[in-house]
Amino acid sequence: MIQQLESLRLTETFSKIKPNIKSSVKQLLLIISINIVIALETSAEFGVENEEPVHSSDKRVSISKILDHYFTAKGGFGKMLEVTSIVSKNTLTIDGKKNFVRIVKKRPNKYKISYQVEEGENLFVYCYNGNTGWRTIGNSKSNVELLNDGETQNLIELTDFYSYLFNYMEKGVQLRFIGMSRVNGIDTYKIKAIINKNKTIYYYIDEENYDLRIALTREVKANEIAITKKIFGDYKRVDGILMAHKIVSYKRDVYKQTLIVNEYKFNSGILDYYFDMPR
Repeated sequence: MIQQLESLRLTETFSKIKPNIKSSVKQLLLIISINIVIALETSAEFGVENEEPVHSSDKRVSISKILDHYFTAKGGFGKMLEVTSIVSKNTLTIDGKKNFVRIVKKRPNKYKISYQVEEGENLFVYCYNGNTGWRTIGNSKSNVELLNDGETQNLIELTDFYSYLFNYMEKGVQLRFIGMSRVNGIDTYKIKAIINKNKTIYYYIDEENYDLRIALTREVKANEIAITKKIFGDYKRVDGILMAHKIVSYKRDVYKQTLIVNEYKFNSGILDYYFDMPR
C-alpha cells in the first residue's frame, strides 16, 4: 500500500525511525492519500452506489441557478468570503482505530495538518506555508524535511476552503450540469467539474436542501486512475455557515475512513509564522 503512494513516499530519514513511529507514519500517509486523492487505482468501475438517472422537466435548471441556491443554503457567498482562516479539530477512524487530527487553513494558500495516534505519542505534521512544503515528526528540528514538487502540489490543492464550486471561474474550472440523479432515494443535481485534463470531480447536490452529498474524484496520474469518493453529512451551522461535520472517504469501497469534525473555528487570528518551517 505504501509503495502505491508515489507522491508521499518515505524518504531515507523516515526509513531510519523506530518501528512504532513507522507505523504511525504509514497511518498518516494513508490519511493524506485519501484527502488529496493520490491512491492509485486501475479500476474505472468504482462510482456512486444505487445511482439512477432522473428525468427533469424543468428547463430552467442551470449551473448558475444551482450554485445560487447552493451558496444561499450554505450561508451566503459573501459570508463565505469573509472567512479568512479555518481551524478544525477532528477524530479520524481507520480500521476501528481513532486518531486525532488538527487542520488549519489560511487564505490565500496556507495549509497545515497535524496528526497524533494517541495523546502523548509523536506528532506528525505536513504543511504548505505559501511557498514551501515541509513535514516533520515530533519537535525535533532534525526530523524536518522539505517535500518534493508532487507532494507540495498535493498540499496546495488542500488550501482551498470549500470546494472547486466556490469561485470556480477564478480557478479555471469548467462546470457542466449532467442531469438529475437519484442516489439512495435522494434526488440530486449532478455536476461535472473539469479541474484540468487529468482531473474530474462529480458533485451531487441535494435537490431539496442543496447540501453537497457526494464528491467523486477521478484523476489520472502516471497513466493510472486515482478514484476517491467522499460522502458528506451531519451538517451544522458554524457562525452562520453550513459545514459538514462527518466525511466518509472511500477508495474503491475497499478502504474506508471516517472523519468526525469535533470543532470548527473561523477567523481565529492564526498568524503566518504558524506555518513556518522549524529551523
